[in-house]
Amino acid sequence: MYGGNGADLLAVTASWLALWKEKTSQKWMFGAILIAMLVKRYAGLFQPALESIRFFDPSAFHHEFFNHFGPRDFMGIPLQGAWWILIYYAVLMLVCNIGGEELWWRGYILPRQELAFGRSAWVIHGICWSVFHLFMQPTLWDTIRMAITGVALSFVAQRTRSTWPGIVGHSFGNLTFFLSLVSGVTSH
Repeated sequence: MYGGNGADLLAVTASWLALWKEKTSQKWMFGAILIAMLVKRYAGLFQPALESIRFFDPSAFHHEFFNHFGPRDFMGIPLQGAWWILIYYAVLMLVCNIGGEELWWRGYILPRQELAFGRSAWVIHGICWSVFHLFMQPTLWDTIRMAITGVALSFVAQRTRSTWPGIVGHSFGNLTFFLSLVSGVTSH
């Protein structure tokens, strides 16, 4: 969800290739993608001001919950050598969180929003998806970052008429949690 120069270059290149393959005459889309990438890259200049706008104060529970996703433990279970946790977490995340969320949001809700909002449904859908994750976003800064991801995933899902781009993108977004668990399981 963050990415650097390589991730931005990959995203812009993939966008250009998708639009070229689609043989679209809507060149404004590529311009919009470039502008969105630049906004994402330079939004950090506004980070201090946007972080000062708080929706809620992350409670001790919020911190405690997210601090138990490795590398020492997974929800109180020591990770060192516990390979079964990786399998459990991968299945749980892929089936329940990522699969369920993507099938619900991009597979069920987005097509219905298209009926109401037409070709611009992806914008509304992406913002709604971000608001759905508000429990993880204590500041306006966090919400804007999540909205950029949500709008991008929604755009691709609507254009391709597929939930697979969302599943892949969502998987990469949640990969840091899994890698933290791998680090804990393999530590000596």
